[in-house]
Amino acid sequence: MKYIKLLIISVLLLSVACEKQEVDEPLYYFVETLPISKSENEITFNGRFFTGKDSLVEYGFLLFGLNYSLQRVLIAENNQSGYFSVKDSISVNNQMSRFIQAYALSENYLNFGETIALENEILNNPVEDVQAFPVSNITLSNATISARYNIGGKSEEMGVVLSTEPNPSLENYVRKGKLHRNVFNNFDLSYYKGDVYVHRFRGLEPSTTYYTKVYLILSGKLYYSTEISFTTSGSVINRGNGLTDIEGNHYETVQINNQEWMAENLRVSRFRNGDSILSGNNEADWANKTIPLYAVFDHNVLDGLNNEEEVKSAFGLLYNGYTIKNSRQLCPEGWRLTTKNDWEELINYSREHLGYYINEGNFYLSESYFLTSCRNPQTTSQGCQTNVAPFWRELNYPEEQYDIFGLGLEATGYRGRFGGYDSNLEYARFWLADPYDAVYHYTISINPNYRTFFREYLLGSGNSVRCIRDLSD
Repeated sequence: MKYIKLLIISVLLLSVACEKQEVDEPLYYFVETLPISKSENEITFNGRFFTGKDSLVEYGFLLFGLNYSLQRVLIAENNQSGYFSVKDSISVNNQMSRFIQAYALSENYLNFGETIALENEILNNPVEDVQAFPVSNITLSNATISARYNIGGKSEEMGVVLSTEPNPSLENYVRKGKLHRNVFNNFDLSYYKGDVYVHRFRGLEPSTTYYTKVYLILSGKLYYSTEISFTTSGSVINRGNGLTDIEGNHYETVQINNQEWMAENLRVSRFRNGDSILSGNNEADWANKTIPLYAVFDHNVLDGLNNEEEVKSAFGLLYNGYTIKNSRQLCPEGWRLTTKNDWEELINYSREHLGYYINEGNFYLSESYFLTSCRNPQTTSQGCQTNVAPFWRELNYPEEQYDIFGLGLEATGYRGRFGGYDSNLEYARFWLADPYDAVYHYTISINPNYRTFFREYLLGSGNSVRCIRDLSD
């Protein structure tokens, strides 16, 4: 844009040179850039045009930044006897401009008034020196700050301060971080004019407004950008009416988009019609069987759970594939087993409508981070630290998890077809209603450290079950 003025002038002068004009009838307009006026929150730019006889097309103001680079064009909409003005926000002006110039464009000429500098008290340390860009990738607990500076020289330090109160500084902040040219490389601490630098805050509180400023230390002098505020996202949990199975077990439910989901794993030991499902707790009763079976996860490999009833209450039951394929139905009346399509819709809903999908170059967070609980003994995040099973183990970013929908997904493990239990508690795995072939059936595996994925498993293995109902039914 910085060459637009020269380009327009060249075109207009060329067109004028091709036409014979009357010397005593000047078509061009004289233009004046008049003194600005200022209120508490606004600057008013003022100008005037007169004398010209050509048809006037447009008039307004050109705003320039450092080194007279054209930043914005403000077009005036009306005038009174040749006087025109445009009001502009001081905060916007601070981010963009140091100089102003009035202009008037007729059919054949473009003319300019004098260029005037904005006064220091109006600039108030403009971010042409240090420019912070709008905060991006805002989730419940994260936000990305990016900035650059335009002062000549190599700086000693560039960073960002964050607070829940306005006007944060190096003397008054809640969080502070260094900016890096590459958000994934914390060792890049060389700062150069014009380059963009990034910092990603983690572990922020949901539904909280933060105020941030970028700071720069160059040649012993401290510079700040203008202040930017942003608000982290909040939970969107919408509790349902719950449901009760044929044995009287009650389950919490949540409504998501147009569906109601169980917020706990199924723990019923009967089919919908009342027929009992056989227990396969012993390996001999489970291994290689082709009849419907359920099992209780082995409490001997769990920390914090001491018997079958405690495990059943916390984990639900594990069912083999012959149970979920049985025509007598496992889910309560009016409910059904979840499908691949149900989970895909849920994942897409969290990505597209709630903005919780993050993919910044090599930095990837699975959607599982926003669908699962943050319960983890290693985390320092408030409300997440626990030694009560079930919980996730050794999460890469436990502060990212807030279970936005209230699904209560935990690492409740699975059972192999020979009867062995998952002792690492790294996955939540659920049977789906989608068959693969005569001996395999689809599941969904969820672990926040990896991508959520669908995979077929032998019918003889044991997995958890969630039921769902369509609210339109």
